[in-house]
Amino acid sequence: MRRLWILGAASCVLACNIELVQPETIAGASPRYHLDSLPEIPSQSDETDPTTVWAASIRRSLAFLTDPALGGRRPGTEGGALTSSAVISLFDDAGLIPSAPTFGWTTPLGIRTIVVEEPRVAITLPVAEGEEKPEVVVFVEGLSLRHRGAAGQFHLPMEAVALAPQTDLAGRLAVGALPLLGDAIADPATRIRGTFDAVAHRRPGGCLLELPPDAESELGQAASSWGDIEVQARPLGSEPPPGLPIEGFVSAEAFAALRRATLTAGSTVDVSFTAQERWFEDSNVVGRVAGRGKPEQVVLVTANWDAGGLGEPNPVGGAAQAGSGLSVLLAVVERMSLLRASGRVPDRSVVFIAAAGGSLGNLGLEQLARETVAQPENIVAVVHLGELDWTAPGLTVIGGHRSTVGERVQDLVPSAELLDHEPGYGHLAFDLPRVPRVTLTRRGGTRPDAIDPSVPLTALANTARVTFDLVWDLADSPDRPEVIVPRIDTPAEPAEPEPEVAESAE
Repeated sequence: MRRLWILGAASCVLACNIELVQPETIAGASPRYHLDSLPEIPSQSDETDPTTVWAASIRRSLAFLTDPALGGRRPGTEGGALTSSAVISLFDDAGLIPSAPTFGWTTPLGIRTIVVEEPRVAITLPVAEGEEKPEVVVFVEGLSLRHRGAAGQFHLPMEAVALAPQTDLAGRLAVGALPLLGDAIADPATRIRGTFDAVAHRRPGGCLLELPPDAESELGQAASSWGDIEVQARPLGSEPPPGLPIEGFVSAEAFAALRRATLTAGSTVDVSFTAQERWFEDSNVVGRVAGRGKPEQVVLVTANWDAGGLGEPNPVGGAAQAGSGLSVLLAVVERMSLLRASGRVPDRSVVFIAAAGGSLGNLGLEQLARETVAQPENIVAVVHLGELDWTAPGLTVIGGHRSTVGERVQDLVPSAELLDHEPGYGHLAFDLPRVPRVTLTRRGGTRPDAIDPSVPLTALANTARVTFDLVWDLADSPDRPEVIVPRIDTPAEPAEPEPEVAESAE
C-alpha cells in the first residue's frame, strides 16, 4: 500500500511539472512514423513537441527511484524488494507478458558475499648453522587474500614451493608472480581470476603472488583490491564455487621472504584467516511485448534497477544516476504500451529486463544469459541502458564498432560517439559471438546524485526517444543487424636482406 501511495504521489506532483525542452540533434528526415505524437498525450503538454512527454515520464520514474522510502535501492534490502515490485506493477499495467525463464515476472538471483578478515602469514625457516632457534617471520600487513570456500576460521600449515611448470603443487603453498603475458584484452580482474583458476587445476593448498610492478598499474590496482569483499551469483543454499583454499597477493617484502622459503629446504608457511559470508536474494524482472510476425525473434532491452552495492541504505534516497537507465527503459515501455493499444506492434518481440545485482557487477544479467531468456540464434540484438548523465554533452555507444547497431544509432544521432567494448558494461553479459550488443550511456558531465526540479531533463528525454526509435527499428525492420568482426591487419612481410657487399682489400 505504501508503494502505491509513493507512486501515486509522485505521479500527481510531476504531472503538473512538465517542462518544454529542446531536442538534441536527431536525424530529421526519419520516416519512422512511430515517433509521431499519439492521441494519449496529456492535454497540458505541448503536442507539437513529443519530447515533453518523454521528459515527464522519466521525471516521474526518477522521482520514485530516488524516494527515501527505497533507501537508495540497495541489493538485499526492503527498498530493493519494493523497487522490483514496482517494476513488476509497471510492466503489468503496460500489458507486458511475464517472460522470465521461470515462467513468471521474476527469476531469483542468489547473491553470496565473502570476505577474508585478520589474514596472517608466518614463515618458518629451519635452524641455520650456529643458531639455536628457527627463524620465524610474520606478516599481517600488505596481504590481499581471498577465500572461495565456506565461512569459518582457518589455520593452514603448508610447505612453500616456487610456482613453475611441471611442479607438483598438491598440498603446498605456490609462490610466484602474476604472468604479464596472456590475454591482454581481458580486464585485470578477469586475468587474475584466470591465473588462479589455472593454478587450481594443480591442486595446491593455496597460491600467493607478488603485487604486479608499477608498470602494470591497472593490474596492480586490481591485485591490491583482491582482498575486498567477493560477490558471487549463487543459488541460495548452494555450495561455494570450486577454487583454491586461499589465494591472493602479498607485498614485495613478504614475497621476498616467501621466495627465500622456497629456496630453503625444510621451510614451512602457516596461513591463518577468518572468512565471513552473507547470503541474500533479489529478483530480475522480465516482460515481453510479443511480435506480430516473428515472435520467436527478440530484441533485449536491459537496465539495472539496484544501486549502491553493499553499502548501508541511504536514508535520503538518491542514486539518481544509477536509476537513469531504468527510467529510460520504463519510458520506452510506456510508449510501446500506447502504441500497442492503438494497434501498432513490431514484427519481432521486445523483451524488457530490469536486472538485479547490477551495482555488484551485472550479476543478474549474467545469470539471465546463462538461463537462456531466448535461444541465442533468436536474439536479434541486446541494447543495455547504462548510467545516463543528463548533464553530459552527448550519447556514447559502447561496443558500437562491433555491430551495425552502432551505425543505426548514428543514423538517429549523428553526433553519437562509437567506442569499442569496455569492461564492466551490461551488454557483455550476453557473451555470444554472433549477437550484436551495445550499451547506451552518457558520460562526462557532473554526475548529479539527485534531481533538481528546475533542471529540464532534455538529454534523458532525447535518449529515450532515440532508444525507442532504435528498438522499434531493430524489432520491425526486415533485415537483422550484423556483427562486425574486428579486422586483423596482415603483418607486413619482412624486408628482404640487402645483399652483402664484399669489403675491398686495401
